[in-house]
Amino acid sequence: MIRSKKLISFILLLILAGACSTEETISPVGKAIRPVILGEANPADSINIKLFMVQNTPSSNISSVIPLKAEVKILTSGGKTLTKLRKKDSIFWHAPNHLIAGEKYTLDILTDDNNHIIAQTSIPEPFHASIENTLVTENNRINLSVRIADKDIPGYFIVKCVKKSPTQSSQKTLFIESQDTQTDNYIYNELPTPTQYLFLRKKEKQQVIKLNIPAEDNCYLQIKKVDPLYYKYLYACEVQHSNNDIPGLLIANSSFLGIWGGCNTFSIPLSE
Repeated sequence: MIRSKKLISFILLLILAGACSTEETISPVGKAIRPVILGEANPADSINIKLFMVQNTPSSNISSVIPLKAEVKILTSGGKTLTKLRKKDSIFWHAPNHLIAGEKYTLDILTDDNNHIIAQTSIPEPFHASIENTLVTENNRINLSVRIADKDIPGYFIVKCVKKSPTQSSQKTLFIESQDTQTDNYIYNELPTPTQYLFLRKKEKQQVIKLNIPAEDNCYLQIKKVDPLYYKYLYACEVQHSNNDIPGLLIANSSFLGIWGGCNTFSIPLSE
């Protein structure tokens, strides 16, 4: 059993760095044992999922993570087994990637005590993005115009700027500034910039957004097209984090906490 006062906060940051049912937020205090699924379905990456049970202690702001024994597999839209996931450590499950863009998948979990947990998502179709204009400002920042070309309307996108270490062994997400009225950051004014993530619901096949980033070496833009439910989940998580609320896990499905969200990514190098 793993205990941590900052466990849930860490999990939310883990999803956003990696990785909104929007109906309910689970307080870290006084709730029963619930299964948790945290993972991203990306055709460009191997399949990595965190799966465990969480129990919250009524007497203090401490959550207990309980490893889960289960058979975990991914099913195609036709119900056939695509691949089985293997347990790598107490809560981490892994499998080679066989996911295809445009397809729907089911994460099928059968625990040792016969609890059947199902999470479903779809992998968005590929898209293209390019930088049209750049301007270095006096305060050592860069103004960018980024064009996103995508046939799906609406399309759900999350944009971030990433700086890689000189050895490529680590990376960090930089803060973006933008007053672009197309972004949900601007529309709802819940995530004003500077922020680490811009949220965009694209309403046209070709859409250009404007943003401002630090002028630093070894950076790239990561533009992530996500399943609509995943978009809502990540947006809600970031709002919660930015407001410094007591962190909680959001419900994506009535049978578990967390999310298994489909996505497709496109990266644009900004400097070498």
